[in-house]
Amino acid sequence: GAAGPQGATGSQGAQGVQGPPGPTKFVGLTNVDSPTRMVVSTAASITLESFLYDKKSATSFLLIEGTAIGKNTDSGSMQQGWKLGSGTEVLAQSTTYTAQAHSVVIPTRAVISGHTTTGPQIMTFRFFSMDGSTGSRPFGIYNPNSTDDVRLGQTHSVYTIWEFEP
Repeated sequence: GAAGPQGATGSQGAQGVQGPPGPTKFVGLTNVDSPTRMVVSTAASITLESFLYDKKSATSFLLIEGTAIGKNTDSGSMQQGWKLGSGTEVLAQSTTYTAQAHSVVIPTRAVISGHTTTGPQIMTFRFFSMDGSTGSRPFGIYNPNSTDDVRLGQTHSVYTIWEFEP
């Protein structure tokens, strides 16, 4: 067949401008598959996950992506945070949610860098309100199942952690 139309050529970058950093070295991959159903509190800080993570390198950074699934009961907004061991908590994106009768999926993404402690440490993922207000949680049930909504099987929240050397 004939070739399709060609796209317009974009402008070239300015001379001498530094581009993105070069490739990174892949160090490790950890998948967390969380099927445990849990009733979520109405506290100002709600820990959804706490698990052991084995950091391989003192100079590496972690890229975390995942989805938390729950049965929604309230409307509002909360902040997300990831913390490795005794390091500084890293803020992931804030999330806004609207009450609905069915399950909801909330994405999360964070980068932990500058954490030099290696070896097994507790990784924590939580939702929290910056002003300390309570009662407006993103969902009442974490990982709902058919007892919460007959259309559901056992749902799973899934998180992936990539470890890279810069």
